[in-house]
Amino acid sequence: MRARRPPTGLAWLADALLHVGAAPDALGAIEHGLGASATGLDHFYDAELHRLKALALLMLGKPDAEITAAFEQSLSVARESEHALFELKTATDFAEFIAKRGDLLRAQDMLKTALAKIDGFAPVVDRAMRVRDAL
Repeated sequence: MRARRPPTGLAWLADALLHVGAAPDALGAIEHGLGASATGLDHFYDAELHRLKALALLMLGKPDAEITAAFEQSLSVARESEHALFELKTATDFAEFIAKRGDLLRAQDMLKTALAKIDGFAPVVDRAMRVRDAL
């Protein structure tokens, strides 16, 4: 019998795979993570898995609508579960994506909203502020 991997570990694996350009393998890990989450009780990383899915789809050159849907699902899950840090990570990546397609106002608003929920400083906050300031 094969051991089930927790969604958390699969999210970390997918993130590492994306960093080395292995988007197809990352997408496989993400799909396994989402499947494990759907059949279990561990939903903490659901928003992160959807964000990583959007990034994998982007690396694979998939249609903008598919990428947008994954980003929007990530934002929705993060907001519903009140995970401000995951919301900020998604907002940052999604803002970059839509800004490159000309939707600067939506990108700015998305980052403003997500940054307002964060109290403190971390590298992800610094990156979000740099992206916001560049828009």
